[in-house]
Amino acid sequence: MKPLKNTFAGLLAIFIAWSASQFLAGGLFEVYFFNMGVAIEEIYLANALWFVAAMIMVPLARKMNAKRFMMYGSLISLVSITMLVFPFDHAAIFFRLIYGLHIVLFWVPFNILFYEYSNRNNAFMGSLYFAIAPFVSLLLPAVSGTVAEYFGFASLFAVAMISY
Repeated sequence: MKPLKNTFAGLLAIFIAWSASQFLAGGLFEVYFFNMGVAIEEIYLANALWFVAAMIMVPLARKMNAKRFMMYGSLISLVSITMLVFPFDHAAIFFRLIYGLHIVLFWVPFNILFYEYSNRNNAFMGSLYFAIAPFVSLLLPAVSGTVAEYFGFASLFAVAMISY
C-alpha cells in the first residue's frame, strides 16, 4: 500500500468528518426509505446488498493506493447521499449498492493507515479511535431528527454532504 504523507491528526480529522456525516444522516436512512413508501422487504434487501457490494470490491484491496482509494470512497459516499436528495424508485437498493462500495474503498486503507501511524501507541490510539464515534453520536442524532422534522430529509442529506 502506498502511504499517505498526512499526519495522524489528519486521519483523526477525516474520521471525525465522516462520523459527523454518518450520525447526521446515517441513522435516518431506513426511516427516510420507509417514509418514501419503500416496502420493508426492499429495505432488508438493500441492506443485504450493501455488504455484497463491499465483497465485490475486496479483490481491489491488494492493489490500492491509499490516498486515491480513500478519495474514491468519499466520492462514492457523496454520490450515494446525493441520490437521496432526489428520490426515485428503488432508491434504497441503488443507494446501498453504491454506498457499499465505500466500505472497501475508504475503510480498508483508512484503517491500515490509522494503525500504521499509531503503531507506537496502538492501545491508546485505538481507544481514541473507538471513542470518537460515540462522542459524536451524543449530539448529532438529535440534530438530524430536528433538521429532518423541520426542514425535510433533503435538507438533512444536503447538510450531511458537507462532511464528505
